[in-house]
Amino acid sequence: MKTIAELKEFYAKELWPKLLTLEQERKAVVKKIASLCLPAGLLGILLCLVFLSGDPQIPFFILFFTLFVLGGISVWCSRGFVSNFKDVIIASLVSFIEGGLVYRKAEYISEHEFKASQIFQHRADRYHGDDLVEGMVGQTAVRFSELHAQYRTQDSKGRTRYQTFFKGLFFIADFNKDFRSKTF
Repeated sequence: MKTIAELKEFYAKELWPKLLTLEQERKAVVKKIASLCLPAGLLGILLCLVFLSGDPQIPFFILFFTLFVLGGISVWCSRGFVSNFKDVIIASLVSFIEGGLVYRKAEYISEHEFKASQIFQHRADRYHGDDLVEGMVGQTAVRFSELHAQYRTQDSKGRTRYQTFFKGLFFIADFNKDFRSKTF
């Protein structure tokens, strides 16, 4: 286990220079988002004002569409930054915390392993995740990742809904111990 002093030294020597570079990248992303969202937002507001005197649903639709476009622009512009942050910072932190661990941002615990745990009664109709960490901590093999599992339901009107039954960190560890019963 690393000490606070080791973490502080790692931060100062390794993470801080990387964070400074990432901060410049983040500022560039914010400028790009602003330069694209400002004209789109102003156009949306202008169109709302033009159609305000007519059918009241048209300005609402324009406003909704404008917000959708602005959100899409923000996600599209920032996706590379988020990916780079994970590659540079999260991977470094995981490796520092325990040298036997490997970080893979786009991978996650398989649905088969999730089902094999027998912890949940529901079948996952939607299942995804990210940020897999795996490797050895001492003599213990560990694997964990973020997961989101949902099952499908239908309401009284026949509409399909998805209910989350697990969202969080799912952890698997092999303690090399034999048990005669199941432990949950």
